[in-house]
Amino acid sequence: MIANPGRDVTTQINKLPDGTTPTVTLKASELGYPKPSRNYNALTLTFDRSFDEKWSLSASYTLAFDKGNYEGGVRSENGQLAINRTADFDSPGFVNGAYGYLPNDRRHSLKAYGSYRVFEALDLGANMLVQSAPHYSCIGAVPLAVDAYANTYHGYGYYCQGTLIPRGTAFTGDWLAQFDVSAVVHLPIPHLQASLRVDVFNVFDSSATTSYNNFGELSDGSANSDYRAPVNYQTPRSVRLTAVVGF
Repeated sequence: MIANPGRDVTTQINKLPDGTTPTVTLKASELGYPKPSRNYNALTLTFDRSFDEKWSLSASYTLAFDKGNYEGGVRSENGQLAINRTADFDSPGFVNGAYGYLPNDRRHSLKAYGSYRVFEALDLGANMLVQSAPHYSCIGAVPLAVDAYANTYHGYGYYCQGTLIPRGTAFTGDWLAQFDVSAVVHLPIPHLQASLRVDVFNVFDSSATTSYNNFGELSDGSANSDYRAPVNYQTPRSVRLTAVVGF
């Protein structure tokens, strides 16, 4: 059955021989599940300098903490993308070590973007994003002695080779840094607002790893040789050309 963890559950059980279908209440204290928690606390400092027909600049710095025992409707660290159908609270063993820094936790984020008008027909722009490394876990089977039912999943717990490794403490990933630039040429066409634009994304062709393999074990319980191997990388340098006509 599907229920809300951390709360009492009232449900019907199978029909008895006398034809009745009893209703039973399972107390939250008996089930052994905590309430889901996901707390995002952040402090953001911003700077804005509006465009004055010559230049503009906006920037922000965010110090953030994203912590809890529940990432949300999906679980990105092990690829469970079915909404609200993850293994998070399927059995009490999955709760062990689940409270910690969540996959989206980025302690520091620095963003900035600005523009500069070289002359009436030419605008230049730049965009910057720098983020600190996320936290990663070690996903493996819950030991049989801890939770026999959770052990049948052969994974999804915060155990590796029988050792509990709390969420977000196994290793950290890469810092992410990306710089984009743009140029807009305004075309002097009568009665039309026309322009040509070129954008260069990731101008320095940075290649940080954006996600790693979190599975410390294979389904048979052996160590996974691909654990901590890169899964996705930062999108390489690319160029986009755009023509705009307004009338």
